[in-house]
Amino acid sequence: MYSPTPRQSDYSSNLIKLANDFASLPDTSFLRPAEILRLRIVACSRATLYRMMAEGRFPRAHRLGRGMVGVRIGDIRQWLEDPSGWRVQNA
Repeated sequence: MYSPTPRQSDYSSNLIKLANDFASLPDTSFLRPAEILRLRIVACSRATLYRMMAEGRFPRAHRLGRGMVGVRIGDIRQWLEDPSGWRVQNA
């Protein structure tokens, strides 16, 4: 039987909390691409998500630090309103 390690369990509970609190998070908060995929905000592969960002069909990620990027939640909310018609502004 699979038993998650404490670290995996903490991450899972934090992800569930994040999913429940998504509506209340400020637009200026960030989600990392892995969190976007795990929350199923976009049902695609990691490569497809990055391709969509590069093509301007999904909000671009901002560098948060060395080796860390995130997408603004406000941009994700705008994208969710009309995914097929959304384009990056000022691209």
